[in-house]
Amino acid sequence: MKTFKQFDIIFSITLIILVALLTAIRRDFVFLTGYCVVGGWQLSSIIVHAINGWFTSKGSARYIYHRIVGVIFCLATLGFALVSLLMIIMYFMLFAAPVMAIIYTVICRNEYVLLKNRA
Repeated sequence: MKTFKQFDIIFSITLIILVALLTAIRRDFVFLTGYCVVGGWQLSSIIVHAINGWFTSKGSARYIYHRIVGVIFCLATLGFALVSLLMIIMYFMLFAAPVMAIIYTVICRNEYVLLKNRA
């Protein structure tokens, strides 16, 4: 778990910085690609943590974050039936996703520090 956690943090930070730099340099739709890549990686990490039960105890930062992502996913799925709701959700996520990516990386870092201090 400690090795995965360390890789998770490094990979997440690297992806965020790379996307930010490419977006600043190219000033085109690379942001949307980066949005999918960073979000995809972090969603994969969420699934790995949930399956293994790592730091998912009720009330933990990860538990709360997982619930928020679940609500957003449900709203987006519902939004496909109601196109106007989907547009509102996607517009909100355009600005919220980068902040959520940073929050997720901070959660991972805090968990790694806890693991490091336990060993």
